Amino acid sequence: MNAIGGDTIQMLNAGVKEAAANFSALVVGNDAPNFSAGANLMLVLLEAQEGNWDEVDLMIRAFQNSTQALRYADVPVIVAPGGSHSVAAARFALHGDRVQAAAESYIGLVEVGVGLIPGGGGTKEMLARAVDGLPSTQSDLLPFVQRVFETIGFAKVSTSAADARHLGFLDEADRVTMNRERLSCGRQRARA
Repeated sequence: MNAIGGDTIQMLNAGVKEAAANFSALVVGNDAPNFSAGANLMLVLLEAQEGNWDEVDLMIRAFQNSTQALRYADVPVIVAPGGSHSVAAARFALHGDRVQAAAESYIGLVEVGVGLIPGGGGTKEMLARAVDGLPSTQSDLLPFVQRVFETIGFAKVSTSAADARHLGFLDEADRVTMNRERLSCGRQRARA
């Protein structure tokens, strides 16, 4: 299911550094049937059961730092999610510069479903997107903030890339690929 753990975070951080040093962009994606089921919650649970709160804090901070590294990378970051388990795609998509999503991408922030607040920076980015571009005369932000909190609080997951756009996980500039095989081809061309 491609759960995100320490190795994934290290690879992501190394990719950001390598792209900045030697490439003109970074594409975050894979050819697996599922992009990622999200953070390795079993690891978090084991650390919590042992009372290793400093370790839990370190894991969350490392995840947040890696998504922030995507946001502030020296090169453009393109996220290419696809598959039925694209939960982590939300964090990466919200922090990337552009998204090229497979049409069947199921994207969401679902941690509330297991009693946790999403901790990878997605909540912050959803709120920022909700109010970005509003006129300065807009004094009542509650309807925009409420929509984000409902999406997160009800652990809504998109049923498609179009639905992900409607829920706020993708924006109008992000693109959708109907044929998932072409999503892979696009990544190969981007590397060339």
